This record gives sequence, structure tokens and C-alpha cells, in this order.
Amino acid sequence: MYARKLMATTALCSLALLTATGCFFSDPLLTGAAKIVGGHMTSLSVAEVQAVYNFVTTQLGADNAPPFSDAQAQALIQFLRDNDIDTLERVRYLIQHPDEIYVSDEVRELLDEQELRGILEGLSGVDFHALL
Repeated sequence: MYARKLMATTALCSLALLTATGCFFSDPLLTGAAKIVGGHMTSLSVAEVQAVYNFVTTQLGADNAPPFSDAQAQALIQFLRDNDIDTLERVRYLIQHPDEIYVSDEVRELLDEQELRGILEGLSGVDFHALL
């Protein structure tokens, strides 16, 4: 487990450096996956959230899912921060303990609790290690 986290953190740092230097190889799906695997989900960007959302919905067979807007992505980032969701372990914990989930009014305006639960379940059902 430690070795995987170390590799994911190394990948995250490498991708962050590539992104910071404007490298054309930076892909929001890859940087987003690295942040998810590395336990840094609250640092996802809007573009990364959108890319991960598209990937998860495709992996789960929901190819016709509506696009995730910038505002929805920002609301999801706020939701992650509000609930200290940085790891997939925390995602799984909250799926099992939904009464501990906090949804602010600002987030609720863009994403209802059922959508958020679906997003959490989608995140827990996809193997992000396979992308790295």
C-alpha cells in the first residue's frame, strides 16, 4: 500500500511539474487520477473534475450522461473540501455512513444529495491505478 501511494505521489508531483511548465503532455484525466490515487482529491481542478467525471461515467456505461459544467465541478470540489475527502478510503467510508455527509447550500444549488452519492459511488467503483 505504501509503495502504491509513493508511486502515485511521485506521479502526481511529476505531472504537476509538467503542468506548471506548460508541457503539452499534461492531461487533466491523468493529473486528476494521480491526485485521486495519491490522496489529494481536494486539490482537483475544474478541468480535472470534468475529465474524471467523463471517464467514470464512461466506465460505468453512462455514455449519455450530461456534461459536467464548470459550476458543478467547482461545487463538487467544495463538497470534497467540506467533507475532507482526499482519499478513496474516505469516499468508501462516507458511502457506508451517509449521515455524516455535509452538503452546503451552495453545493446543493448545483448538485443534489442523490447526485453526490452517485458521484461517490462512481469514484469508488473505478480503478484509477490502471490509468497511471
